[in-house]
Amino acid sequence: MQDRPNWWQRAGTQRLPRRRLLARGGLAASGIALTAAFGCGSKGNPSVQPAASSGGQAGTPQQGGTLNVSQLSNATTLDVQRTTSFYTLQPAGAVQSRLMRFKTGTDLKTAEDHDVEGDLAVSIESPDAVTWTVKLRPDAKYHNVAPVNGRLVEAEDVKATFTRGVGKDNPASGSLSMIDPDQIQTPDNTTVVFKLKYPYAPFNKTLASASYSYLFPREVLTGGYDPAKTFVGSGPFLLDSFQPDVAFNFKRNPEYYDKGHPYVDAVHYSIIPDASQRMAQFTSANLDTLGEAGSTISPNDIETLQRTNPKARFLENAPQTGGPDCLFFQLGDPASPFQDVRLRRAVSMALDRDVLAKTMWGGKVEPGGFYVGHDFGKWALRLNDLSADVAGYYKFDPAGAKKLLAESGNADRTLKLIYVTGYLAPPYDTAAQTIANMLQSAGFKLSLVTVDYQKDYIGGGKGIRYGNYPADQIIFAGISTFTEADEFIFNYYDSQGTSGISRLKDSALDGMIQKARATLNESDRVTAYKNIQKYLADKMYTVMGFSNPTQKVMVNPRVQNYQRVFGYGFFAETYTKLGLQKS
Repeated sequence: MQDRPNWWQRAGTQRLPRRRLLARGGLAASGIALTAAFGCGSKGNPSVQPAASSGGQAGTPQQGGTLNVSQLSNATTLDVQRTTSFYTLQPAGAVQSRLMRFKTGTDLKTAEDHDVEGDLAVSIESPDAVTWTVKLRPDAKYHNVAPVNGRLVEAEDVKATFTRGVGKDNPASGSLSMIDPDQIQTPDNTTVVFKLKYPYAPFNKTLASASYSYLFPREVLTGGYDPAKTFVGSGPFLLDSFQPDVAFNFKRNPEYYDKGHPYVDAVHYSIIPDASQRMAQFTSANLDTLGEAGSTISPNDIETLQRTNPKARFLENAPQTGGPDCLFFQLGDPASPFQDVRLRRAVSMALDRDVLAKTMWGGKVEPGGFYVGHDFGKWALRLNDLSADVAGYYKFDPAGAKKLLAESGNADRTLKLIYVTGYLAPPYDTAAQTIANMLQSAGFKLSLVTVDYQKDYIGGGKGIRYGNYPADQIIFAGISTFTEADEFIFNYYDSQGTSGISRLKDSALDGMIQKARATLNESDRVTAYKNIQKYLADKMYTVMGFSNPTQKVMVNPRVQNYQRVFGYGFFAETYTKLGLQKS
């Protein structure tokens, strides 16, 4: 084994017959009807045992009180179809409903199944994964605000939402590419029929996504209100006020269809960029949770937090893709030096992944971490799934990295490593410096450059996140949180995806993805997506596999019935279901 430099010290303080079956994970075979498909998903990796599996205090929560939670950064727009930022997508869930939502429970492993249930839909069925019929709740009302004024949610609202969603102004429109807006039918006020462009077995999860399936009222198409400045919906809470850079305030929706919910009267949703301030607010009981909405808990702070908050519950879930664990390259430019796979592999081999795991997460990671999160169980690729030659590119080998760097003809080229401020917790800053040091030690000429999350990375849908950066830059960032294996693969690596940070164009890969998306048999789809990930690992289109941490949240003792969710749907799937003990 090669000697490992003291990267921490270098980083310093830098920071069939039409039988109707309950479907799990897709269609059992072509021709089988999929009805009431509220149970699709897969178990997380059984080898990862969370430190605590219970959200605590089962039973009926008490009514009343104000829940105090936070996120790191401001929402620069409130229009969920004009951004992919979770700083908009998460608070939007307080107000805007979805057709489906993900199941949660006080046993935190429930969320790892990625099963779905109805939100505004009471049923969803498909005989062939092309035609999907959705029946709406007849009693769901929009909030009593202009321009909807408490009217019922109707099928035309669903059609308007997805017609707008597939438009070119939506940076996530590629995720809805299976939808033909001209083939959305509304035979009556409570029925919507989608006729997709191609079979797509996990479409029920598309409709549950808090990334791109929040429902608007149809007035959004006619200028009835400005969705960039306010949320209008039928969800569990109403927007009471929003002060940029300070807080959202939400109040309970008294007309919410799920009677008795939410239990809390209000949610104060603070914007607190500073990690030490969030910790202080949690310890002083001014925040009820810590570690949500991208505010990752640093492993260096866990012992202190547990000591200063002895009654708080420390919850831990299986590893999840979405953290700052990727290096992206500009692959849309034919002149990019990273078109040479030797250069991409050199970057990977320069990384001491064991040290990065300790730097970022105190070593509490599952080895690997590729493309689809480990919390997706059988869909996720792991290091031991790779062939020996490909696995070699993921091992720390600075000499090998220097050799490939020279062979690629880029040893004298100066590159920039970009990392984002105002993005995630302090371990991310330290890891960026550590990665820079590792690359420099392997012969890379490199400078470390910071950019602002909202201004430069998101950039109103036109920033780095969407592939707008020079070819001499390496982007250190994370993968967005998704709810289905295909979403990770299609969004980032298909040439028709609109959320690909690398702007990759690989026709062979496109063909593999399109075939996998239309595969109805689940076991065949699992195999297809594992093979796609092996292809990606070999091509090294993104350098991954150096951190996949367990997900940690702390919850103050007054919170009852806490139910953790993967994704951005905290309001409907967590905050609506919890209660607060009265003092």
